[in-house]
Amino acid sequence: MEGRGPVGDQYGKLAEDALIEALGARRTPAAGGQVTLDTKLTVLVERHIDRLEEDGRAATTIDTYRVTAGKLAKAIGGVRVGEATPARIDAALRSMRTSHGAGMARHSRVILRGGLQLAVMATVLGSNPVRDISPIMSKGKPKGARALTGDELRELLAKLRTSEFCQKYDLVDPITMLIATGLRRSELLGLRWADYLPGRGDNQRHREGIQGHKQGVGPVQ
Repeated sequence: MEGRGPVGDQYGKLAEDALIEALGARRTPAAGGQVTLDTKLTVLVERHIDRLEEDGRAATTIDTYRVTAGKLAKAIGGVRVGEATPARIDAALRSMRTSHGAGMARHSRVILRGGLQLAVMATVLGSNPVRDISPIMSKGKPKGARALTGDELRELLAKLRTSEFCQKYDLVDPITMLIATGLRRSELLGLRWADYLPGRGDNQRHREGIQGHKQGVGPVQ
């Protein structure tokens, strides 16, 4: 029996392509948690963050990663696992650095690496393409604030005490405490009278996260 393809298809190429397309259409869809080459990177990133949350990662870290993931979704769009080349990911991270700064670009790199590692674990990828990307560097060197001289500090304290604005909004004591102790603002505002230890000449710093996830104490000289 002689097999014949469509008219004009001498070698059966059109028939072969039609068969492959039909088999692809009949392919069983991937299960909800299964990772394939067609899985979107945004899905893997969300799964990675969910796993971190299940493992007990700090709530503030999870919140940071979720905010980052939302912004990253605009940069990677509908990119799928099979399309996640190092060059494509590098371009997305550079876009994140331009739009949102080096810090968020680094967070993006972290969650992308974690998400794509799920594809490696599922044996869909042989290696994680994020590992082939150079570290995210800031475009400019951090400048930082210049330390005040003794004379400048005395002048600042004098102006602070005579400032009507600072007196009106009760800022004299808090700013003086910030200068004297080097506390963070959240730590300063969390100080209680019970933290003051007059016999030792210092205070106990009471730290409590904004969302109440962590707390602790430490001495303030």
